Amino acid sequence: MRVKHSRCMVLSLAFLFLIVFNTICVQSVMATPPTQARGAHTSSGGDDYGEYRYLAEGYTGFTSNYVAIFNLHGDSQTVENLYTDENGYSWKKTFNIGVGGNRRATREINSDIGVKGRSIATRVKGLSGSLMAERSSYVGYEGTSSSGTHSPTRGSWYFPEGYTGHDLYIAVRNCSDNQQTFHFMFYLTSGFYRDVTKTVRRSCRGTIRVNDFVPSDRDVAIEVWSTGPFTAERSSLAGNVATSSSGHRYMGNSEYLHAEGYGSFSTYISMANISGWSTTGTAAFFDSQGRGATRSIGIPQNSRRTIRQDVFGSGVDFSTITASSGPDIAFSSERSSYYGSWGTSSEGTCCANAVVKRVFAEGYTGHDTYIAVCNASDVSDRTKFQINFYVRGSGVYNGI
Repeated sequence: MRVKHSRCMVLSLAFLFLIVFNTICVQSVMATPPTQARGAHTSSGGDDYGEYRYLAEGYTGFTSNYVAIFNLHGDSQTVENLYTDENGYSWKKTFNIGVGGNRRATREINSDIGVKGRSIATRVKGLSGSLMAERSSYVGYEGTSSSGTHSPTRGSWYFPEGYTGHDLYIAVRNCSDNQQTFHFMFYLTSGFYRDVTKTVRRSCRGTIRVNDFVPSDRDVAIEVWSTGPFTAERSSLAGNVATSSSGHRYMGNSEYLHAEGYGSFSTYISMANISGWSTTGTAAFFDSQGRGATRSIGIPQNSRRTIRQDVFGSGVDFSTITASSGPDIAFSSERSSYYGSWGTSSEGTCCANAVVKRVFAEGYTGHDTYIAVCNASDVSDRTKFQINFYVRGSGVYNGI
């Protein structure tokens, strides 16, 4: 089966398969990941890079946190990291990236603020030009990653995935200079459940534990709403299994692209319909040759549904395109994969936002690191991709 969608051009997704590796040097501020890291984490990267990057999640208790920063400015530049917690405390660190542009740097959040047990949001600012940043966190042997956003939203933020059999959290970063009241709305398979509010100080981090408001062992989609600009992130923890996602800034009657998928993993596609009409959600799974099949499920109004990938068996790489039927449907999807004692999750990319350039700030060759590319264009049967790698401290390394 050949799957083609004319409204989409290119999506790429970084898939990081972390394994135990040899001892490395972890510096206090310009850092590399912990030596015990294994499991996996994924990131959709970003095409909305610019002067700022906002990252909602980070906890300096049992979690080690890092911010990877890619300087897209044509020359070296000074970068400012502003860390804020839920009580109004802030820490500011200023540093220089490289001698010349296209450099990668890493900051260790825990060392930068020097205080344990704080829930932290991060604002990364390039004082001279554009940058891309991603947050990676490690809980024991497990890692998670998030790309955050360059453009904080006004209105709603959406998370199709969520399960209260795990410890489930939503972190928000109030990006305005005024106090904001946030609405957290929960949608179960049976429909809308409840609305919870939380007030967050200006330029601060706020967190809710979803389990405190939704019964256990429930699939849940979450909408976060406020009148001012903010960013949000979902984190989930079950034993040593940790996942996170940046969610979607808006929902529409569009397609979503999930470039990563591997048949040896248990993979689920969560779909949310936050509208007043029922719809049919479809997930088209296809391998590197364009072969595959489509699975569909009915989604009532204001509800969440899940499709498990059962098209491909062990060892097959695949991508997924999701869509909904009918006009005026507020629809989005998310991919989650599990293997043994670890899991990953990714929001993918809305087809309406797909572009021909995507940037990933994170990557470490002490791990097995993969770039998965989905050609969802019907312009031609084949598309050539240019992939450039940039090494910390030396700029461009190679291109393929």
